[in-house]
Amino acid sequence: MSTVEIEIGGRLFSGWKSVRIDTDIESLSSSFSVGARDKDGLLSSIVAGTECKVYIVDKTKKLVLDGHVVQRERSLTSSAHDVSISGNDKLADLVDCSAIKSNRVWIKKKFTAIIKAVASEFSIDVNTTAVASDPIIDKYVLQTGESAFDTIERLCRTQGVLPISSFDGKLILSYAATAAERCVENLVVGQNILDIKETSDWNERFSQYICISQNAGNGKKWDAAILQCKAVSSDASVTRYRPKLFTAENRSDNAMLVKRANWEAQVRAGRSTTYSLSVYGWFQKIAGIPTTTLWEKNKRINLKVDAWDIDEELLVTSVSYSLDDNGEITSLTLRHPDTYLKDPTASISI
Repeated sequence: MSTVEIEIGGRLFSGWKSVRIDTDIESLSSSFSVGARDKDGLLSSIVAGTECKVYIVDKTKKLVLDGHVVQRERSLTSSAHDVSISGNDKLADLVDCSAIKSNRVWIKKKFTAIIKAVASEFSIDVNTTAVASDPIIDKYVLQTGESAFDTIERLCRTQGVLPISSFDGKLILSYAATAAERCVENLVVGQNILDIKETSDWNERFSQYICISQNAGNGKKWDAAILQCKAVSSDASVTRYRPKLFTAENRSDNAMLVKRANWEAQVRAGRSTTYSLSVYGWFQKIAGIPTTTLWEKNKRINLKVDAWDIDEELLVTSVSYSLDDNGEITSLTLRHPDTYLKDPTASISI
């Protein structure tokens, strides 16, 4: 049986009746919530706003969240004193807070330099080691009122980069897992899957993605290639006419528009089919034997469902660890492995 420890001010709290820890590729910030009977009054000393670290302890001690307590809720009856604690990792500030800088415009700055400048306002470290290229952006402008993460995510879309969180509260600029970055356990109905649901939703899927940009002249070149850029990407699986037009938020050359259009096509196609499932335990197993490897987002895995004629490789996009009366359960969300391709192609078929 694993335990969850929360470290606050050098003190460790454990013994929870219920636990939930959520991490997702697309929501950036991870979150947690725990609940217990406060028999000795110690849990009531935990207050909102304090820094905390959340660990899963089994054979080893794994840091799974570094952030802050956001909410404490306590209730008192004649027979019980219950306390629930919830919080987010450090990256929640990027999601919740507006991007406010005295200098709202970057001229001819590298892609990663702009992101680091935004994240540094919130003391967030940015890991850029996986970034394949770091182009110079001619001009990038903050939009009034947008969150820091919206600013970062908007810029990442132009480069086909995936901004995700790490267990230790860092922002990682990366791409979807490759075939070599795999879970150690596969998923098979009748063996380790408790339940599974497939959702296919094409509401946000289109036949064509058209991205345009209206740029100012640079004083030397005033041709249409500079003033009016356009890129088109198609989804071959959508056979009826369904166009979607985007206007680039900042000055973009043709290469950037191509990446943006391709990214929209690829991501929307990949999101259209989702598998939601659960397994026993928080750690993966090899031949039925638990390992010290937690289930983790952004990993490839094979899913086998004979009843649906499915035996294919997918991408883990979200992971939730929970503890309740049913024991330790991990809930996983899977999507097509090409959903967040490093270099999406102009015509895709998922």
